[in-house]
Amino acid sequence: MTKIDKYDKILLEILCRGACKFYKHGQEEYEEDFRCGAYLVFKKMLKQGTTTKEELQKIYKNITKKDKNKT
Repeated sequence: MTKIDKYDKILLEILCRGACKFYKHGQEEYEEDFRCGAYLVFKKMLKQGTTTKEELQKIYKNITKKDKNKT
């Protein structure tokens, strides 16, 4: 099973569970590699300090507002 670190927890909370149409609840518990390319880029950015949890939350809120306006 994949070991979940603090960066994974942040990304799962903000992006995967909230925004990803392909994420299935609990997927990280039973799939060895559940992470997509965007996930890996954001994780690297978090680790390097080039983005923060707060910035990701702000980006997510802006994306979901735009998506709701399209429907």
